[in-house]
Amino acid sequence: MRIAFFVLAFVPWLAFAENPRWIWNDDRGKAIQTNEVRFFRKTFQATGRITKVQLSVAADDEAVVYLNGKKIASPSGYETPAQKDVTDDVHKGENVIAIRGHNVASDAAGVIVMMEIKSGRNSSYVVTDTSWLSSDREEKGWTDLVFCGIDTESCVLKSAGDAFEAGIRPWVLTDASASHSDQAGHEAGLLIGRRFVGSAQFITIADLVERTRLPDLDSRPNG
Repeated sequence: MRIAFFVLAFVPWLAFAENPRWIWNDDRGKAIQTNEVRFFRKTFQATGRITKVQLSVAADDEAVVYLNGKKIASPSGYETPAQKDVTDDVHKGENVIAIRGHNVASDAAGVIVMMEIKSGRNSSYVVTDTSWLSSDREEKGWTDLVFCGIDTESCVLKSAGDAFEAGIRPWVLTDASASHSDQAGHEAGLLIGRRFVGSAQFITIADLVERTRLPDLDSRPNG
């Protein structure tokens, strides 16, 4: 049984984390088809000084996993979960994990994830559940990372810059960010950011909706 096998592989984690669930796109009651491909996405926050991040992921039948836009794992078969140390791929603040799942054959399909983020003696977890977004087609920007928040000239700018230096394409929402100081500080942060990561990466909320077609992603998976 696929669920039992995966759970037994991670018994030490389950004493502290919410149980991960096998998820697949909600096909509105239709049977899962052979050669069916589905897409999943989850944003999460990492806080404090990150000391270690361990990812475990399995797929029925296969998947490609992206973390902040970088391909990090390609699990195949629910009996052989991929385990990866992804400490260097998770940064403080907002992160995004995205999965392309592929059902090769049969009417059973799913992906399951458990990621432990250690910060000193504390741990937080990211697991597959019904909070993930899912889609039956690949949307533009589904692996991209979007930044917004307070202090454009410091926190937002640094996060976007760190992502850019790590090879991740960041998007900064200009009308969803602000400065604690004044409008001049906000504008200064945008000016420096545009010079560092490129003007094209600074967009508005309306631009983001158009680029990513977010309404198409606003569905929840079966779990």
